[in-house]
Amino acid sequence: MGSFFTNNFAGGMNEIVSPALLESNVATLLVNADINSGKISSIKMPVKIADTPDDLKYYGRINRSLVKFYERFYWSINDATEAPFYGGNIENYLGIPYPDYTENVKIEAVSSGVLTGDYKYCVTFVNPNGWESAPGSLESYEKSITLDKQNAKITVSWSDQRVSYAKIYRTQKQGADFYCVGEVKTSSGSFTDTVDDYILVGLEPLQSTDNYPPPDGGKYLCASGNVFFLAIGSTLHFSSPGNPHAWPPLNFIGFDDVITGITPEFQGVLVFTRNNTYRITGADDIATLTKSYIPGNQGCTNYNTIAQVSNAPVWLSNDGICLWDGERISIVSQKVIKATKLQPVCAVSANDCYYLFMVKGTIVFDYRNAGTFSKLDFSCDFAWYDADVDALYLQNNEGVFIYGEGDAGEYTYVSPFIGLPESAHTFFKELILCIEGNASVTLSNENKEIFTVDIKRSGQHRLKLPYSTLCRYVQFKVCGKGTLKEAGVVYQ
Repeated sequence: MGSFFTNNFAGGMNEIVSPALLESNVATLLVNADINSGKISSIKMPVKIADTPDDLKYYGRINRSLVKFYERFYWSINDATEAPFYGGNIENYLGIPYPDYTENVKIEAVSSGVLTGDYKYCVTFVNPNGWESAPGSLESYEKSITLDKQNAKITVSWSDQRVSYAKIYRTQKQGADFYCVGEVKTSSGSFTDTVDDYILVGLEPLQSTDNYPPPDGGKYLCASGNVFFLAIGSTLHFSSPGNPHAWPPLNFIGFDDVITGITPEFQGVLVFTRNNTYRITGADDIATLTKSYIPGNQGCTNYNTIAQVSNAPVWLSNDGICLWDGERISIVSQKVIKATKLQPVCAVSANDCYYLFMVKGTIVFDYRNAGTFSKLDFSCDFAWYDADVDALYLQNNEGVFIYGEGDAGEYTYVSPFIGLPESAHTFFKELILCIEGNASVTLSNENKEIFTVDIKRSGQHRLKLPYSTLCRYVQFKVCGKGTLKEAGVVYQ
């Protein structure tokens, strides 16, 4: 007499290894199941709560890369072919325009003043939230004027909504360094400079020389260590630390292939191409920037599959689901889940679980539960997690749903193969189940159904099998709502 018995289902599922070789706590298939307690319980299904993400004041979309920075949101529009390429929930943009000195700035001498000599002026634009632009283009950002006991009148105009006011800077006589002498608060307004040279050096110096807007067409916006990153073709661009609107023209580094995604990691960012992954650290200063190739030839072809569990980046490569732990890339789906040639839509992480939503169904990688896998029988078009309220949201053409707040779904559990070595035949006598709720149970051998029964009450059930159940092995499937606590088969 022999038996297969388990009251521990915490091993998740494995669809690669032969079912005859699986441990008793590992399922061949596990769908819509919560196994955190070691038992199999029905997950609660998503329930609709809104029509669009806007109703929840969320600004992410399937075609956007969203960054939250000091309670503001910024994003790149990754499929944009013309402006706007970026956006924000408060400032509605990324970057601040700089003045054109032939169109926006006019300087003229005013008689009876205090300045004598050759002077240079420049102008910066300031947005409504205090971020300051560069003083002009790379080619020119100043205007010169010669004064003889005169003052200078500077008139500045603008029409861009990103500009709130203008700041006026000036050098000392025949000097090179610029200091702020005043402001123009309204477009087409003027400021008259009457500041003596000896007072000038005590004023605010020009510090926004490199505060250029991000280049057009940037994709995959992300941030690490208060530095923002964007990709254009095979070039990675990065901002000044702490300023999402300042993108110095020399802050870039090239790669040997088109960049297909960017994500923060423990010390910097990972940059993906189709077949490779690179690590970028030290972007606080161009002098300390380091690019490292990560061995393994694991790239990313769909940036929407990138997420993080416990700050560890997870994504789908051509070989399966990958995880970067700070030292190496592991293909966590290898020999567990068929994760190649999939049709992924998007991915998200919530409570250390990675959800890979596909055209049909979802793969769940539970990092907190020893890296186990399971599946969901539903998917979505877009998903996001709100850590502030600990909620996972799913969106499809019917609206926005919150995960895990609806009615109990139907779980599916398929056991490993049960029996003696495959070369021997076994007489199977009894199927034992302890169930809370109701379930449908099917026993089969090599895909041939032997026995089926519906269980409509909670408790332990000993199900006698047909006398003719003589075969090499059996496999049972349980579909139900509630909890599967124990399962076993008696044979001889």
